[in-house]
Amino acid sequence: MVDDRTPGKDEVLDTLRREIHAAQLKVAIDEKFNQIPSPTVQRLANMKLPPIVRPARHLVEVDEVPTGQSSVASISLKPGETIRVSLRR
Repeated sequence: MVDDRTPGKDEVLDTLRREIHAAQLKVAIDEKFNQIPSPTVQRLANMKLPPIVRPARHLVEVDEVPTGQSSVASISLKPGETIRVSLRR
């Protein structure tokens, strides 16, 4: 199965963070065994880590519902987005 969707900014930055950490580990291991890492790995290991991106929060307000009844609020989410619901009394 092929995933045709375009990765979001948070997914790209997360992947870049993992690649930078992997390069830093490779450099540390190479130094321990007196080996020279490739220039590409060295450049990647020296990059500043991008910020951790947190998904934007969505606020959905629902009118007060009498006890014992239910209510439905319709919202649209992009793939990978989540919401948190808190009920206040």
